[in-house]
Amino acid sequence: PANNMTLWGELLNASGRPLLIEDCLDKHWWVPGKEPPTPTVQLLRDCPSNFYRTTTDILASFYSIMGNLMTSAAFVKEHETADGPVSRPGCWAYPDMLQVGHEISLVESFTHFAAWCITSAP
Repeated sequence: PANNMTLWGELLNASGRPLLIEDCLDKHWWVPGKEPPTPTVQLLRDCPSNFYRTTTDILASFYSIMGNLMTSAAFVKEHETADGPVSRPGCWAYPDMLQVGHEISLVESFTHFAAWCITSAP
């Protein structure tokens, strides 16, 4: 039950209190070769969270930033379907946190922020 985000989303939303739910999905942290508790396709269809990460942890380096953006682009390409976009209102995808102003140059910060805008990150 601890990894069942659909159940958690239902329970939290049943509280009647407005809140945002974030989910890291079942990406690279899951045991290689073992099925995740809920398939990614089902999580994206049901979207029990308001926003979710599409990448692993980011570091304060431009290489990490660009690597996460490339991983996010591959995730979107892999999971886009005719049923609708992977990132959409109420179910936003994002490539981990912004590193703007955190040990990267001003130009790298501008680039990172612009890339978040391009990827529709919340």
